[in-house]
Amino acid sequence: MKKKVLVIEDDGEIFNIIKYLITGMGYEVFPVNDIIGFEKIKLHNPDLLLIDDWHPNCIGHSLCQQVKNNPLTAHVPVILLSTSQRIMDLLMSCGANDYLQKPFDIEELKGKVKFWLTQNTHCLIE
Repeated sequence: MKKKVLVIEDDGEIFNIIKYLITGMGYEVFPVNDIIGFEKIKLHNPDLLLIDDWHPNCIGHSLCQQVKNNPLTAHVPVILLSTSQRIMDLLMSCGANDYLQKPFDIEELKGKVKFWLTQNTHCLIE
């Protein structure tokens, strides 16, 4: 069974690039682009979340905090995507496992996705 990655990204071009790269790695990709993102997270039971921090329908770090504070989803690794220069502060405040600074490097994205989908531990970056 393929591992599932939920991508919460409102920019269609960025989503398509991410989807192309991740499906090319052998994983399934599901888009979440509406306000009920948390319900879709529970519904799809993903193995990894990629969350854009500034989405028009939700604030990514707030959604990440919901995920990490819920016992049903707390185990799911979250990679926060952001253009913010304060991304480390956001990461620590919401409990995300990792981050990618936009614009991101393709190889870095692939490396982080592979890392989090092959780990048995979900530690925060130090």
